[in-house]
Amino acid sequence: MKNTICTISTQSHLYKVKALFDSVKKYSNCNLAVLIIDDNNDIEYDAQTYFLRNFTSDISKKLISKYKNKKDKLRWALKSAFINLLLNNDAEKVIYIDNDIYFYNDFDFLWQELEDNNVLLTPHYYPFKPLNNQNWFEANFRVGLYNAGFFAANKYSEKILNWWSEACLYRIEKNYFRGLFDDQKYLDLMPHIFLKIKVLKHQGCNVAEWNKEVLQRTKKENSIIINDEFPIIFYHYNNYSLQEILENKNHILNEYFNEYFENLKQYKTNLSLKNLYKKESFINILKLKIWKLLNNLNK
Repeated sequence: MKNTICTISTQSHLYKVKALFDSVKKYSNCNLAVLIIDDNNDIEYDAQTYFLRNFTSDISKKLISKYKNKKDKLRWALKSAFINLLLNNDAEKVIYIDNDIYFYNDFDFLWQELEDNNVLLTPHYYPFKPLNNQNWFEANFRVGLYNAGFFAANKYSEKILNWWSEACLYRIEKNYFRGLFDDQKYLDLMPHIFLKIKVLKHQGCNVAEWNKEVLQRTKKENSIIINDEFPIIFYHYNNYSLQEILENKNHILNEYFNEYFENLKQYKTNLSLKNLYKKESFINILKLKIWKLLNNLNK
């Protein structure tokens, strides 16, 4: 049985892919695969490398044609097609992971979950109390219940993956009026349309700053756990997470981040903390201020 971890990247972010794969190899001897969307050179790492020319299905060709000049949208659009490509080759179970994720504990139970389930999803675990953290509470409806930085599927998931590809071909955009958020918001429908979709209850999967309130430091062994039960399996170092960690010297995950950063520097020696993330854009700050103003006016 062949298990595969895969990700999608541009050439400029392959240093993150290598750090991700290093963390995977600590806990699994599974196959590794990367799709490079803007180059035809090998990753120079012990992993299978795929390129746009490897896609032959009609839906994947349509996705490439529609988004070929928009790298972010192309990466998001091709997740389902890439998983399908791997499953149609020699993989039986595939876990897709964004390249800015890093593993900290054994994840063998994820492969086990794919024995009885065709797809695994990880919730955002945004705050859910209507009277507290209301901006994050509403994010459940704006951004989606599940984070598309993780998606796991087995060889029986072809119909599900094709549906996701068709949804991405329909539109990939952030449009709250239409109820859309890139490739991600479509995941909300999956448990209602298809059978054997498992929503993971292990809150140590896909931890990020949007759900950091669940993090606790245990007295025993001084490790980080979640809700007195779950260890961190993998952490999502997206731009928001990086900004929050780097701007807080006492952040609970500083030791975890230091391990990640040192690994990154093995593959990009000139990497510095300053150029690791971008500060929140003026537009996003303005949107939050407008949201707060409107929220106060409606009270």
